[in-house]
Amino acid sequence: MIHVNLARYLDVNKVSVDRVSQKDSFFAEHRVALVVSLAAAVVLGCVGVTLAMLHQREERNAILDEEFAQASQRKEKAVKEAEAKARRAALPRGMTLAAERGSALEAWRLVTTAPMQGIGLKNIAVRGGGLYYVSGVADDPRSLSQYEGALRVRSEDVRKGEETPLGASKRARAFSRYGRAKHDLREAPFCDELFPAVDSLETRLRALAGKSGVKLGKVAKEGEKPLGGCVERAVSFEARGAFDQVDLFLHSLDGKKSPVGIAEVRVGDEGGKGVVARVRLDVRYR
Repeated sequence: MIHVNLARYLDVNKVSVDRVSQKDSFFAEHRVALVVSLAAAVVLGCVGVTLAMLHQREERNAILDEEFAQASQRKEKAVKEAEAKARRAALPRGMTLAAERGSALEAWRLVTTAPMQGIGLKNIAVRGGGLYYVSGVADDPRSLSQYEGALRVRSEDVRKGEETPLGASKRARAFSRYGRAKHDLREAPFCDELFPAVDSLETRLRALAGKSGVKLGKVAKEGEKPLGGCVERAVSFEARGAFDQVDLFLHSLDGKKSPVGIAEVRVGDEGGKGVVARVRLDVRYR
């Protein structure tokens, strides 16, 4: 009995041992797979994090590269602007065409818009720099005094010229005045305003004359005068028409489309047929 039971015990326990061994082997195999899976997950996670970090680094580098490029462009632009400013500062300076044009027109407006009740103008001359000369006839000393006072308020160095009584009336007087209109004459590099070409100026002048209703005479071009970076040339002509038409034509010369200087304008009466304006312009071009 003991032998049988022992044998049976051994058989039973052998089965149990085999089952335990099989169970342990199963868990061992799955434990390895689990460890391998966890290791793979960790590796994949690390790879993902690394790739994300690399992507962020690339984005940061791209942003830094763009900022650097923009900074370089700003620096290059600033350098070019500084160089251009230095070149402009080194150019010969003087009255610009805009200043010459503006000051001449300011003198023109002064002598033609001052109170003129009892005043008849015969001759007007204006120049760049605001210089003006005006002559005419006054009905009486009071009218002349009012006109002279208006000139004095808006100009400097007003000087009386000839003043003589007229035979037609004891009060009527012929007069002439000189002065300089108040105007800002800032200096700048000469070559700020340039015309494309002096030969194209005549086309521009005739177009403006047509719009203003004046008749333009022959346009004469004088010799060239070299300046710092450009060339200046004087252009002269006569314009005939009613006073209002000549006034409109002169004002049409002001602006960026007509970059000329008004060096001198002389306007005289044509004996009831209107007025004639003898104009001399300064033109600059490369």
